[in-house]
Amino acid sequence: MKTSKSWLIGLSLLLTMLMSSAQARIIYDFTALDQRQERVIENPDITEESLVTLNLPIEFVKQQMRQALLADGSPIKALPRIEFDPMQNLVILEGDIEIPADILRDLQDIAGSEAVPVMHHFRAAFKLPSARVLALTRFFQIEFVELKIGEMSYLEAMNVIGNFTANIMMNTSFMNWAMDVKPEIADNEDENINLKLKRFIERKELRFRDRSVAFKLDLAQIAGLDAYAGIEDLRLWFVGPVVFKGTQDRVMLRVEAGLNKPDSSWFAALKDRLDHDARSLEEVRSELYTKFSDLAALSTHFQQLVTSTRNDFRLGALEPRLESEINDIHPTLMRRAREILSLSNPVFKADPENTHYLFVKEAYEHVVSAMTEVKRRNFITSSLQNGGVAGNGKPFLEKRISQDALNQAVRFFRDVDFEGEKLFTDIHLVIAPQVPGLVIRGRMNIDINVLMAIGLEGEDIEWPNERMRADEKTWGAGVPFEATIRLHMMDNSWLGIDLDKISLFEGSQRIWMDHSNSHGAQLANYIKMAVAQTLITTLIDQPSDEAPAVEIENAHQKVLTKIQGQSQIYASARVGDSPEQILRSLVDVARIDIDKNPFLVAGREYVAGKTELLFKNLVKHDPESDLLMLKLDPRVVSDTIVATENNVQVWNIEAVFDKKLNNTFLDLSLGYGKRSKSYVQSLFTRAEYSDGQNFAGIDESKGRAPRDLGVEINLSSFEKLTNRILSDAATQQNKVVEDELKKDEEFESYLVRDMGLSAVRDGVLGVNITLTHVKKSKRGWYNPSRWFGETWPVDRKTLSLSAEMALSVEPVSKYKDEIKLAPNEVFLGDELLRFDLRAVKANANGDLGVLDRAVNLIGGLNFGSSTIARKLKKIILKFAAGYLNEKDPSKNGNTVLGGVHLNQFVKVLVHDEELLIQLNPHMMGVAFDVKLLQGHSYNGKALGLTVNPNTQKLSVDLQTIGNLAAVDKAELAWVMDEAMKLFAPYLNERNPTELVRKLNRLELWDRSFYATDITKMALYPRLIAMAGRYDALASIIEQDQNIVDAVLGLQSAARAGDQAKRQLTVAGVETMYLAAAGLVLHGNMQRLIDKLDAMGVSNQVTYIDDMRARSQHLATNYIERLMSVYQAKYQANNAKIIAKGPTDWSYATFPDAKFSQEAWTRLKAWVTKFNN
Repeated sequence: MKTSKSWLIGLSLLLTMLMSSAQARIIYDFTALDQRQERVIENPDITEESLVTLNLPIEFVKQQMRQALLADGSPIKALPRIEFDPMQNLVILEGDIEIPADILRDLQDIAGSEAVPVMHHFRAAFKLPSARVLALTRFFQIEFVELKIGEMSYLEAMNVIGNFTANIMMNTSFMNWAMDVKPEIADNEDENINLKLKRFIERKELRFRDRSVAFKLDLAQIAGLDAYAGIEDLRLWFVGPVVFKGTQDRVMLRVEAGLNKPDSSWFAALKDRLDHDARSLEEVRSELYTKFSDLAALSTHFQQLVTSTRNDFRLGALEPRLESEINDIHPTLMRRAREILSLSNPVFKADPENTHYLFVKEAYEHVVSAMTEVKRRNFITSSLQNGGVAGNGKPFLEKRISQDALNQAVRFFRDVDFEGEKLFTDIHLVIAPQVPGLVIRGRMNIDINVLMAIGLEGEDIEWPNERMRADEKTWGAGVPFEATIRLHMMDNSWLGIDLDKISLFEGSQRIWMDHSNSHGAQLANYIKMAVAQTLITTLIDQPSDEAPAVEIENAHQKVLTKIQGQSQIYASARVGDSPEQILRSLVDVARIDIDKNPFLVAGREYVAGKTELLFKNLVKHDPESDLLMLKLDPRVVSDTIVATENNVQVWNIEAVFDKKLNNTFLDLSLGYGKRSKSYVQSLFTRAEYSDGQNFAGIDESKGRAPRDLGVEINLSSFEKLTNRILSDAATQQNKVVEDELKKDEEFESYLVRDMGLSAVRDGVLGVNITLTHVKKSKRGWYNPSRWFGETWPVDRKTLSLSAEMALSVEPVSKYKDEIKLAPNEVFLGDELLRFDLRAVKANANGDLGVLDRAVNLIGGLNFGSSTIARKLKKIILKFAAGYLNEKDPSKNGNTVLGGVHLNQFVKVLVHDEELLIQLNPHMMGVAFDVKLLQGHSYNGKALGLTVNPNTQKLSVDLQTIGNLAAVDKAELAWVMDEAMKLFAPYLNERNPTELVRKLNRLELWDRSFYATDITKMALYPRLIAMAGRYDALASIIEQDQNIVDAVLGLQSAARAGDQAKRQLTVAGVETMYLAAAGLVLHGNMQRLIDKLDAMGVSNQVTYIDDMRARSQHLATNYIERLMSVYQAKYQANNAKIIAKGPTDWSYATFPDAKFSQEAWTRLKAWVTKFNN
């Protein structure tokens, strides 16, 4: 902790020196210095001549500054450059500073990065106060024109630095620790400088504004003026460098003080002196300006520098994106040269030669840094290309997640806690094939007190409970950030994460950092956490400490129990009769859903569990490549698959651009064992690789393919994996069977020995299965065989089955009325997966019975060419329908097959000649509903469910519909609750005059409709923002997307592309949440309007017409439209779900259906009773 202490001691010394022990207080956002607050009341006379003038040799001043700034414990370790420029009243400081790297040590440990270097080069330049500001206000105001650490400029972040400095100096416990204050003087203000600093802060006499720092001076603390401190009206008039008269460029520091304020003649004389100095210096420097701003010479030098450095690094042929980065070095340097070596740059104007020299030096460092980075990344690419083991193996599964699906997943799982609050108030991930990787942007909660408490854990420091933000007035709790992350999939399931560029803040205050800038390293840990968070929630399964079957069963029962408990709480929630009761009951049912919905709670636990697993067990830092390495190993979930060693590995994770589908995807591939060399090479030769290198954006003139989630199974690779599992399982199962056969008990076993899968032709899947049947039975006493043979005979036979099935996706409406089902049967979705059995062949060997021999005689059946075969098929399916088409209303939705709760994933139904499967929309988790695409074709590529005989692949394409996230439900519930609180004082006011007075203050209008600032957004803009996150909602209420973008401050996630997502989730819960929030706002507004009308004072309210228009807009665009959609598409189905109760089929939908129905009841009650 010594580093932290020395840094803070130095900071305090610097402030103390600048303030000269001034009495001060920090003000974060004060208005311009106002001389009206500083009027001299005792003696208003204005004088023409200064009372005291000090001319200090500039070398003496530099000596004193170095003595103070390089004292023991100061973070400044070297200060070779101190310059004073009379032309601009400028001071330039340059040297080496020590910055602590231990504050974020805990985050570095879990994210795998090395410690941040502590020694950095810095340069600061600031203007001394103008005579007018100093003399008229008594505030010593300095304005920074440059503040650099390394290559990073922090000039635009001065307000954040000031905010941090002010807050940290208020914590005397921390400052006592930092300054090693002895306990016996800790409470003595005369001896403890930290108490003085705190008092300064509390007395409003130190001010930070934008790039300026202003503080009030105590003349008693300035050498040479201390003898005059007793003069009541003495004030400082001027501090600044001037040129010795009679010389052209010899500089001294002049300090002048006088009585009261100087008159205009003194200002005029000073101006003449300073103008003369400026002309004199400009004449001396004119040739230097020309010489050191010669861009043509620099351009030639930089081109040679880039070429020679590349040769030194032995960088030959490179991939296009790396070649492009080298080509960008020269233009980047020239752009910087035009900015830095210009008279518009105060530092160059003050010292052209030094500025030129330092810029060329920095340019060289930049070129070396850039080449080092290119070489590092080229090494990574070469390592990737040389990866894999010899062979031609292919992954058995490939999964592609589109940008829209990723948006939905990130939106749902952004409810991530870090040290007691949400880590991200807003977060978006953009798939960037050109990187290749992801761009992550949003608003990140940074509580400086929490971060410092983590880094200084174990020290005896008291931390305040209130949050310390970077700039809460501007950005609220969340600081805007953006980062570019590269993804590199290595062998053995290691994923490398590489940060490219990071920015903090936005607009003119944005600060950019890149990989070569060490100051981005601490922030990088946050970004790594966010990326890992997204990957584990979308790509990795949740681990289980128990046996999988037991864990799943227990979790399922827990959820069902919680659902039933939630239903009981709903039963106690009254609708009410009065307007206020109905509106309040909407708030109540929203709270029941948020607090008691097991999937919202389970979702948070799910993310927390996987995050802990990932960071504690599966993260390392690779020093050679400088990558954060994540171990995406399925063995973390389970060591075995049945009896086979689980050697399934992640073969690829990559951001790709599918030119044919005109969309970007996150590509995931799984294979068995270490990935093959041939597969690795294919990643660098496939079209997606070259298209990604040249990716400049989606073709906006075309629509995107409707596929959100694609799953592709390589039938050959999948068959090999399956048969390996079956073979190992058979070996283990045979031992169990033989043990059972030793017992004098009846026993029967079916064991699948092997399975074959193939694409026979387009849309037709071939399946071959070999089973072993073992049966032990006891012969009856009447059986003659018992007299001569065994009492417990064992029959063994082998069955070989092969079938051909045509697969397609069909609409539910085609079969819904033709299948006899229970009257309360619920369909979740509009599509079915159809399996049409075209042909079957069977063969039996071993101890055969009469039926087995009959099967052998029949051989194969083609159900398409034989009438008899087709009738037999119907008979078989009719028999199966008796088991699968449940007609008992008390049993449907809970089919269990082999101990598996089948309906949690699919529902199997039987038609006359087809087997039908409906996917449970929640089968892939809680982030989004999934639905099968029905026979789409885009740009010549078939989408939906396809079986391709040429590639031997089975492909399933799905659309995803993002579920309403817990944080968004909570936001809408907050809007409802806040609306009730906000309107209550106005609705309870009985005095008409007082009510009008309150309303005309506009506070209600501002907080309910007008304010769009992100730190204090009004209720109605929050509804707009919510609709912007869910495209279907924005479509229903016909919200202008430009308004949404303006409110959010970022492009809304649900509409990041041109693919219109006009669908809602299976229960339509989004409509009821937004309608409920809209009704509570509208209802309170309408109640207030009715009250004003009844009092006869509505025409006295300045914005009454706007109130009526807003109320009507909410009623029409929100409540009526959303209710209409819900009633037409969801109300009847949800009623059936609720009446039936939660089943395996509906339990994941039940909580949303239940809330929706509860909200619908209250919305309907309002419309029926109170709509005019």
